[in-house]
Amino acid sequence: TTINADKGQNVSGSMLKLSVDATNGITIDSNHNVSIPNGNLDVSGTTNLNGSTSVNIGASSSSFGNHLCSLRIDNTDTTNNNWASLVFDSNDSPVAEVSSRITDHANNYGDLYFANRGSGGYTTKMFIKQDGKVGIGTDNPSNTLEVVGNVKFTNATFGAFISPYGDDTYINMLGSGRIQFRTNGSEAMRIDSSGNLLVGKTSAAGQSTAGIEARGDGVLIATKAGTVQYLNRTGSDGTILNFAKDGTTVGTIANDGAS
Repeated sequence: TTINADKGQNVSGSMLKLSVDATNGITIDSNHNVSIPNGNLDVSGTTNLNGSTSVNIGASSSSFGNHLCSLRIDNTDTTNNNWASLVFDSNDSPVAEVSSRITDHANNYGDLYFANRGSGGYTTKMFIKQDGKVGIGTDNPSNTLEVVGNVKFTNATFGAFISPYGDDTYINMLGSGRIQFRTNGSEAMRIDSSGNLLVGKTSAAGQSTAGIEARGDGVLIATKAGTVQYLNRTGSDGTILNFAKDGTTVGTIANDGAS
């Protein structure tokens, strides 16, 4: 059946309604907006929406996974490792996309890719594997989160980088803050902005507070109410502690087997 809307009287503000069993199916209003208030729109093939176009999906959805208010892209080819994609174009050229590689049609398993185009080309920037592992800069993460490249953490005042560099890893504090190491929510060790390593204390206060203080200038201070240091040489007798001046030994404390 063909309905020709080009003929008849032109009435301002009028609309075209296509009804089935007295129920509105499709409505085209005077602004050329199309609505389907009751039912679904199934499209096979290619559909082009040109001009200043928007698609609104309105429904009531109160829980995750019920898909009542959703845009569904269904790949009906049941071959494993094929794709379903939402692509964003600029003049018919892809700029970005969110794609799912359907790895197992029988169980509805799939990976999720986030890709876009930049100066380095059109590449995947983030990847979520079907087992929940997330990769940034890699599409084969082996841990819960795997990042290829630098990681930066910031708030309104401070920030930090974790950076791989050759065989090394850099932890770089931005600004004049400190790096803290905590266990069970409590601080165990810190490196302050002067490069002092503090264990069991929070400031380079010298001998006034208990803890270990390894200063950046080479001074080592250990303070405790009780025995402060144990030096234990195992195996053969010999030097336990060596004293030097400008690289030359000036004294030792040694064990000769008698004392």
